[in-house]
Amino acid sequence: MSSRIYFSDGPGGSLWKTDGTSNGTKVISAGRAEFLTVLGGKLYFSANKSAGVAKLFVYDGASVTQISSTNGNLTDSPVLGVEYGGRLWLALTTNAGSGTARSKLFAYDGTTLTQMSDTGGFTGADAPSTFGPDGNALHFL
Repeated sequence: MSSRIYFSDGPGGSLWKTDGTSNGTKVISAGRAEFLTVLGGKLYFSANKSAGVAKLFVYDGASVTQISSTNGNLTDSPVLGVEYGGRLWLALTTNAGSGTARSKLFAYDGTTLTQMSDTGGFTGADAPSTFGPDGNALHFL
């Protein structure tokens, strides 16, 4: 991830990388790339690669892979990832398409995606929407 800049080319834009030269500027992933976060030398991001909802992806410097879980509907609509304490923290929609979709707080350590315990009954649009580390704590609203 070092000596490169990673960026999205605007709302609904693709994920790019550059080393500052024309020849070193390339598209990594087409599809609305958002919420770029580095963890453990890998770039994590949300992207909508088809007509469906956004999913969580990782770029390891060579290829892009979708992050999945044992329950396929947990990786819908990732929002606002932030690295804290060696984990990626983000909001994901659970029970997508069921009529009871809820956005919940999750942590990802590079291997396992873990839902945090209920944080007061966030539902619908009242999901965690802002994250920020402060000393020894991660704050979210």
